[in-house]
Amino acid sequence: MTRKLLITISLVVVSALSLYSQEPSTVKAFIPAYPPLGRIAGLKGVVEIEVIVDAQGKVVSMLPPKLDSGLKQFRIYSESIARKWQFSSGSKTPLTIRFVYELLPNSTSFENLYSEFIAPRTVVIRSTPGNLQAVDEGNQTGVNIVKD
Repeated sequence: MTRKLLITISLVVVSALSLYSQEPSTVKAFIPAYPPLGRIAGLKGVVEIEVIVDAQGKVVSMLPPKLDSGLKQFRIYSESIARKWQFSSGSKTPLTIRFVYELLPNSTSFENLYSEFIAPRTVVIRSTPGNLQAVDEGNQTGVNIVKD
């Protein structure tokens, strides 16, 4: 009887730990506009922000940037946006949010200028040097996407 109880308790603990160890899904993603100074200067790049998420799925802190984590101008902008993201639950390990800033030629047609969310945690922001705002592709992922 004691052995069955011990096995049952062990299975419950293992199940609970495996649920917690699964990466949370994105509930609310914010898509920034292309930073105006970066757009005017013709800058593009990728920024990866590592965030710590509490049990309620809110971003509570960020890890220091890695050396190759993107242009400083984009990083500061991306950090302010990443703080607003929400997830389904907390995580024992940091989650990486990836912001891809693509600057396309001025001749790019308007229908090709859209920003998009790519699950699980990537946002692509597209613009041209002469375009003031990218276009939102729409929400096809089930994630609440907010243009910031």
